[in-house]
Amino acid sequence: MNWLRPLAAGGCRVPLGGQHLAPSYALRAFAAHPQNQVAEGVVKLQQPKPQLGTDEGKKNFILKTPKGTRDYSPKQTAIREKVFNTIISCFKRHGAEVIDTPVFELKETLTGKYGEDSKLIYDLKDQGGELLSLRYDLTVPFARYLAMNKITNIKRYHIAKVYRRDNPAMTKGRYREFYQCDFDIAGQFDPMIPDAECLKIVHEILSMLQLGDFLIKVNDRRILHGVFAVCGIPDSLFHSTCSTVDKLNKATWEDVKSEMVGEKGLSPEAVDRIGEYIQLHGGLGLIEQLLQDTKLSQNKLAREGLGDMKLLFEYLTLFGIADKISFDLSLARGLDYYTGVIYEAILLQPRNDHKEEPVSVGSVAGGGRYDGLVGMFDPKGRKVPCVGVSIGIERIFSIMEQKVEVSKEKIRTTETQVLVATPQKNFLDVRLKLISELWDSGIKAEMLYKKNPKLLNQLQYCEDMGIPLAAIVGEQELKNGIVKLRVIASREEVSSQTAALGSTAWGGGDQPSVEKEVVLDYLEKLDKHKSMGPDALHLRVLKELADVIAEPLAIIFENSWRSGEVLDDWKKANVVPIFKKGKKEDPGNYRPVSLTSVPGKIMEQVLKESILKHLEEGKVIRNSQHAFTKGKSCLTNLIAFYDEITGSVDEGKAVDVWFLDFSKAFRL
Repeated sequence: MNWLRPLAAGGCRVPLGGQHLAPSYALRAFAAHPQNQVAEGVVKLQQPKPQLGTDEGKKNFILKTPKGTRDYSPKQTAIREKVFNTIISCFKRHGAEVIDTPVFELKETLTGKYGEDSKLIYDLKDQGGELLSLRYDLTVPFARYLAMNKITNIKRYHIAKVYRRDNPAMTKGRYREFYQCDFDIAGQFDPMIPDAECLKIVHEILSMLQLGDFLIKVNDRRILHGVFAVCGIPDSLFHSTCSTVDKLNKATWEDVKSEMVGEKGLSPEAVDRIGEYIQLHGGLGLIEQLLQDTKLSQNKLAREGLGDMKLLFEYLTLFGIADKISFDLSLARGLDYYTGVIYEAILLQPRNDHKEEPVSVGSVAGGGRYDGLVGMFDPKGRKVPCVGVSIGIERIFSIMEQKVEVSKEKIRTTETQVLVATPQKNFLDVRLKLISELWDSGIKAEMLYKKNPKLLNQLQYCEDMGIPLAAIVGEQELKNGIVKLRVIASREEVSSQTAALGSTAWGGGDQPSVEKEVVLDYLEKLDKHKSMGPDALHLRVLKELADVIAEPLAIIFENSWRSGEVLDDWKKANVVPIFKKGKKEDPGNYRPVSLTSVPGKIMEQVLKESILKHLEEGKVIRNSQHAFTKGKSCLTNLIAFYDEITGSVDEGKAVDVWFLDFSKAFRL
């Protein structure tokens, strides 16, 4: 070891102030001999490394994402967002709150919670005295959150990324960095009610996403524990045996049996007895069969598990989803923290109108009951019963992404509602003012970042991006104070006042609201002797219930106004003939009248009054307007006209009057 003495003596220079100094003469001398390979390696390590930005660095630099990760294009992200929105809407429909936790936890928090999968946890370097690991799932951090904050009752959902040092299979949706979508119910409740709701949520989500036919497998860890016990498996091997059984969805029974005997050290006889049980699957009939099993029914845990499983199927039948549930004894779920019911959803066959190959992506959801996990973090060991489900978003996304590719479906990557365009040059200032007005009104709008873009290019951009409308303004439109709205799909055009574009006449957020008192006033003034509309709501009922229905009607009116949609029942009418004069046997003496919904007519009145008020305050209506104006009529119009004519005559001006009789135009 004499040749290492120069190193210990400091004969080798080290980097100083970011500069690499040359190795010492003694070290170069040792490296010159073939036997001094270590010293030669030290010399190489001390040579300056190529830096990014240099020509040499560019030659060896590879642009790629880390193994097991990927980027997402705008199109892929749009599909992903659609899936997220579907899942979140379901979670919220069931009354869940949302929480968030750090992306990394103390290493001791995660250690010992995942059985054989603990080796897949990403450990981080020591940072300031704390040993940290990236979270493996969202369940253990949730349990830590409950224990730390002393929460004993919560229904929560959490959507976030988790990390596993797994062997990735990108085409099957298996990554090292991926999202989990978790829904959990924590608290002490009557048996199987929260568990049944979790399964209902899985059923709802998979049905809404329209991935194809699916099946939800259920089992109970207590039943498995009883099965292993009657087959002679010691408690110390329960978790490792579960991990092996859990591989049945990917391997044959012979492979699983071989691992149990060869690696776990179980006897072939015991494994064969296990095989007789775990290859069973069915429904309530199988549960009844196992309850009659003399050996299994004597095991306390198995008996409790089977009793709860029977109760669970009764609740699932009431939910109307029992036909999608299979009691499968091969389901084991390898994670150590499960204590009761476990479940996993699989796709049986993707829906394929185009006859594409089935997408092999494994399970798309899984979960179960973990009553002891929170107690592992509580200083006093206080347990909080929990049950939850995790949706395999990455696997679902892989299926939906492939379906979109096969169907050639065009996916919108933006939510832009209108593109501000112009056919003329030097109109940038006009476009900027108009788009600012749209943005301030909450309308999603875009414009091309060019001073003088061609109209064809602007319309082509709308088609490429799926933008439904183009707001076109040119010299003539600017002169007339209007904007031309073009529907891109049909190429139809309509002109609109710039202030009215996108409901900006009231300043966007300041659209008039419908007050309860206003609706109440109209309801109380109803004539109960008048005819009702096609909705069969009698005016007497509406009038007497005015105090009760005024507020909900005000909410409906306002939502209808803001959304631009009218209830279908309010669009219907009963057309009845009303006698005018003359002989009743003459059909010409009758006038058709449409009897519409009374609430719909009240909304029309409220809308009309608001519009008229706005027009008057904005001085849009001139004093010469008499028709459909409050306080004015045909009589006031004639008086004003007469006054103007006589005034002109008195002043000696020439006056010509044309008289047009439109009376017959209104005799329908």
